[in-house]
Amino acid sequence: MERPSPESHDLARQLLAHEMQGPSLEGRTPTETAEAGQRICQKLYQQMAQLIGPIGFNALGARALHLARIEFPFLNGVEIRMQEEGCLKGLPESVQGQPPAEISSALVAVFANFIWLLVTFIGKDLALRQLRSIWPEISPCGADADAKEEKG
Repeated sequence: MERPSPESHDLARQLLAHEMQGPSLEGRTPTETAEAGQRICQKLYQQMAQLIGPIGFNALGARALHLARIEFPFLNGVEIRMQEEGCLKGLPESVQGQPPAEISSALVAVFANFIWLLVTFIGKDLALRQLRSIWPEISPCGADADAKEEKG
């Protein structure tokens, strides 16, 4: 099975670090890390639902979560669903008792999968433009080798 490129993971790490307001993902509480994940999900939903619709967003998000659960089974209680607290329903409960570094790695996996799937469906250029419109300060580092391999 194809997996997200290192570039997708790097971009997801940048998003999480940005939302946690610092380059270090270490030393954060499970609650702080989960809240940063919720902010990323909400911002992605607000931007991407305009382009791919709420159902498209939910489908990509559900698949991204499914793929991340293989490595991080504590995400089994999490689902994509827009609600007042965010769009990762069950995340605050699922991360309790988990080491913060593991939570960060799990969220990076979810968002790397989401970015990879988004690139696969709408193309690298449009996906990166959408991400930059949310987070103009991110550096996509040449961005996504996944799309190059697809066209290859």
